[in-house]
Amino acid sequence: MADLNSMQALLSDEGEEGWEEIVDDRISKEVNREELKAIATLARKCVSPSSKNRPEMREISQQLLQLGNKRQKNQHARATALMISEHVEES
Repeated sequence: MADLNSMQALLSDEGEEGWEEIVDDRISKEVNREELKAIATLARKCVSPSSKNRPEMREISQQLLQLGNKRQKNQHARATALMISEHVEES
């Protein structure tokens, strides 16, 4: 696992795409790019050298909850679309 300095460098504003290097391939297949970028942005804030720039746990949990809720809605919409598609094919 990457040490804190490596994570800060990979998640820095200068190398915004660097977060992809620390994501496990198994996760990147299950989570879309927008979700990964949102999580990486949150992680970048969490490892900020300045405590003033790091989010409070309340903010972190709220953002993660919002991401989870959005993901559930997207999964439900995909499942509904698949069911409709299968039903149309059967007709």
